[in-house]
Amino acid sequence: MQRLLPPVLFVLCLLGMFALHRLLPLYQWLDWPWRALGWLPVLLGLGMVVSVAITFKRAKTNLHPFGEPDKLVTGGLFALSRNPIYLGFATALLGGVVLAGSLTPLLGPLVFWLVADRWYIRFEETKLLNNFAGDYQAYCRRTRRWI
Repeated sequence: MQRLLPPVLFVLCLLGMFALHRLLPLYQWLDWPWRALGWLPVLLGLGMVVSVAITFKRAKTNLHPFGEPDKLVTGGLFALSRNPIYLGFATALLGGVVLAGSLTPLLGPLVFWLVADRWYIRFEETKLLNNFAGDYQAYCRRTRRWI
């Protein structure tokens, strides 16, 4: 599972969403041009991911989810969410649901959220707690896991 990095999971979920939409479009709930509004969360989510990558680069710390954390980053988007990269990917996937306009693609964000929450985040939180103990616990008390 360590080989399945979050961006790869994101792309797999996105491809699965649009395959499901093409093969099994359950209940078309939104018509064009309203579906174009899905670009807003797509761009917002991807912007969040890029912003966090820049924050990590400036802090000169490890971005790899299975690597050893060098520093506890709590500024920028991390002041609003302990997991802004995963939140950004999930937001972009929800935008993809709006772009598709049918219900079946909702499986993509759901799968992404479950894997991120149960696998990546739990793994990362254990490492952060081991490396930054009290500072990380204080950060957890003041900042929500997602939003």
